[in-house]
Amino acid sequence: MTIEKIVIPDQCHTLGCLLKHHLEDNGCSFSACIVPHIEDSSLHISIEHESMSPKTCLLTSLRDAREEVKLLLDSLNSYKIHKSLQ
Repeated sequence: MTIEKIVIPDQCHTLGCLLKHHLEDNGCSFSACIVPHIEDSSLHISIEHESMSPKTCLLTSLRDAREEVKLLLDSLNSYKIHKSLQ
């Protein structure tokens, strides 16, 4: 197994923190998400996975993160609607 490094331009620690959780849930044996320098606008992701390619694991994790954010936004919108009816 090798660690594959992937760079996502114009992203920050926020996406990295969200992805780290999903990378682990999707079975990565190692993952790291960093922005190497404060003036750097790219997120650097290192992934090692035993049974799927690191890129497949990353894509799966991105889809999972998108669904999580969608559920959170739906919940927030429902709360706002509920509060406006009171």
